[in-house]
Amino acid sequence: MKPEDVVQAAYEAAFLPEFWPSVCDSLARLTGGDGCLIHSMSPQNRVKSVTSPQLTAVAERFSQSDVRSLLPAKQLAKMPFAFQRDIDLLDEVEFATDPVKNQFLTPIGLTWQMGDVVLEPSGHMFVFDVLRRTEGGPFPEASCHLLDEMKPDLLRAVFMASRVAFQEAKTAAQTLGDVGLPALVLSDVGRVTARNEAMEALEPLISTRSADRVQLIAPQVQVVLDEAIERLAGKPEVQSIPMPAGDDHPPLIINLIPIKRHARDVFSRSAALLVVNQVGSVGPPPLRVLSGLFDLRPGEARIAYDLASGLTLEESARRRSLTLQSARTYLKRVFQKTATGQQSELVSLLLGLGQGSSLHGR
Repeated sequence: MKPEDVVQAAYEAAFLPEFWPSVCDSLARLTGGDGCLIHSMSPQNRVKSVTSPQLTAVAERFSQSDVRSLLPAKQLAKMPFAFQRDIDLLDEVEFATDPVKNQFLTPIGLTWQMGDVVLEPSGHMFVFDVLRRTEGGPFPEASCHLLDEMKPDLLRAVFMASRVAFQEAKTAAQTLGDVGLPALVLSDVGRVTARNEAMEALEPLISTRSADRVQLIAPQVQVVLDEAIERLAGKPEVQSIPMPAGDDHPPLIINLIPIKRHARDVFSRSAALLVVNQVGSVGPPPLRVLSGLFDLRPGEARIAYDLASGLTLEESARRRSLTLQSARTYLKRVFQKTATGQQSELVSLLLGLGQGSSLHGR
């Protein structure tokens, strides 16, 4: 594969995220490497990665650990705005003691590294890390020069992917606003990046404070919400927080809905939707809302709608002229896309989302 082919694939991956593992693999092979990772690191040192297919397992273990390499800090300190080899950045002692090399890379036969670090204004870092097998020796300098020539296009593709992912989250909030549900988008560090008009109308009950953080009028509920947002960084799951009635508002439920996790989320600054609904309203959301919010295909949305309407899975299968096995396959996909694990949890989520809110008209 030629450099221009890899660049074209990277631009395609900005819109079709399932292509990123192939792009990583192509970058490695193009430069004489044996694998590639692209990390996104938050200011809190949280890591998400896309990788060559053979490195998925090691990247998952790395992201769940507190171990961090010496290389990014060295690259930032030197700031040549170019790809650099590990042997040019680390002295002998640092090379021998780098924790990522010792714990994650050398045990699987990948000793040599070459990469670059890019800082975003948000404080996030994108880290490109190309790996080479131990017996292959260090990367040649020519490999760095080749990636330097490709770097402007690679960065444009990465930043484009980040923008696309943000726009998807913003669209989801706007879709909920179409049916009267207050919603906002939270970044992976807990900041509000977008909100719809229905949410704006809830101030000062729910507002955005100086650091773009969600501020509730109820201090005790605020503590619970802050803890729930912090948990999003671990194992993301739907979280519901009750807010007692006040003199000027009914009891509310605040739902934190993680934005679906797959390859493109490495480039996303969005972690969750915060959706507010009123206690006591029932009914499934419209099919177009289900499809837009959770990226459900028509068959998946119909199964979800039927379950929220009170049908069993068997009844839904008969209604939709499906085999029970096909209905189960659709349901499994719905679970994955809504971050739920059982029918009762899914139905509870959808019934909350389905009510048309009158909160902003109080």
